Amino acid sequence: GALPTASSAVRSSATELDRLQAVAEAADNDGPVAVARKAWEALLTAASHPAAKGGAVHPAAGRALAALAAQAQAEGRNEEAERLARQALPILRAVRDTEHNYYIQALSIIAWVQAAEGRPTQAAETLGEATAFSRAYITALAKAPDAAVAMASSNLEYTLGQVQTRLGNLDAASEAYRTAWGLRRTAFGNDNPDAIASRWNYALALLRAGRERDAEIEARAAVAQSDAHVSPEHPTYTRTIEALALILSRRPSRRGGGAGRTFARRETPNDRHGPCQLFRGADDLCRHCAAARTLWRQPHGLSRSRSRLSQAAG
Repeated sequence: GALPTASSAVRSSATELDRLQAVAEAADNDGPVAVARKAWEALLTAASHPAAKGGAVHPAAGRALAALAAQAQAEGRNEEAERLARQALPILRAVRDTEHNYYIQALSIIAWVQAAEGRPTQAAETLGEATAFSRAYITALAKAPDAAVAMASSNLEYTLGQVQTRLGNLDAASEAYRTAWGLRRTAFGNDNPDAIASRWNYALALLRAGRERDAEIEARAAVAQSDAHVSPEHPTYTRTIEALALILSRRPSRRGGGAGRTFARRETPNDRHGPCQLFRGADDLCRHCAAARTLWRQPHGLSRSRSRLSQAAG
């Protein structure tokens, strides 16, 4: 059907703003990007009218700007994403106690662009404001956060982990990834593929921080969860195996020698053992190879693709 328009007769109505936002959110979840963009733009036009909130810009304008910024970020339009997020920020900061998710989304987008463009120190400062507020917000709740709050906060902590890694603060990065994993479990449940993916991200952060034994423990637990709860066709299943194989490759070689820092790929993969032979010390993964064979088709045996959520997402 036709998209709703923000007529002057109704655009100051809170009910109309709620309706426009519901249409935009539905289009964002299920519709083409262009349709979702027009829906968010309709909400922005309505909410920006002075009559929408007694002469002030309505908070829905901040929500729409943050959503449009997220679309621009996903499409690689970084300059536009940062500009829209910065326009949203003062609107959302004024009402952040009731707009937690959109407020930290705007800050996260700004920080993500700063990090992507080689400004990790600025990104860390931006995330400092966001994480301080989000952690205090969750602590003050009388119960566990709902799924939307937990997911938004998890994405924030994941971005913080990326930035701290860029800055070389590997202990702080691993703590951020651990927090992100905990919030994913709150949002989806312990055995959800997204929660398991967040766990192997945490395991790899531990590896980077030099905590090889802890990394292996977490990665093995993630593989066990995938075996029990995730379909072999799901990307998390293969990538969880990949993470454990990478961690095992960094163990001291059983042949005596140092840590296996290089990939030991054979010229011709054995169909029975598949990607396990990519990694020195990873031969105990052979029973998983049938599901992980697609790794052979990736550069150096590592999957480079990332889901929209994980770029996040974690």
